[in-house]
Amino acid sequence: MDLSIYPTNVQEFLSEFIKRGIIDPNGVPDKTFINFLYTQRFDKDYIDAILYRKR
Repeated sequence: MDLSIYPTNVQEFLSEFIKRGIIDPNGVPDKTFINFLYTQRFDKDYIDAILYRKR
């Protein structure tokens, strides 16, 4: 997956999701999901909230 085509905040989200095994690095992410990420500010705690996880 070429992350360079996305803005920095989206790249950070996708990288974190790939590290956690949520997104396949060879897959094509859902466009609706990508559009959602465009509007979000990257925050690792926020990712946990999205995934309904607690530390």
